[in-house]
Amino acid sequence: MSHPLNSVIDEAMRKAEAEGAFDNLPGAGQPLRNLHDPKDALLDRAMTESRLNRLSWA
Repeated sequence: MSHPLNSVIDEAMRKAEAEGAFDNLPGAGQPLRNLHDPKDALLDRAMTESRLNRLSWA
């Protein structure tokens, strides 16, 4: 599903990552807790889609 802001958000995320905004975050490299809780379904979906999109960039 595509949203009009996807490209803007993706570009902002790429820029922030390139500038090191996500370096040395607490818990880096560790799985997020409680993603399978129904109240976190949107976050779970976003993380899954982000992982799939990142794989397609490689």
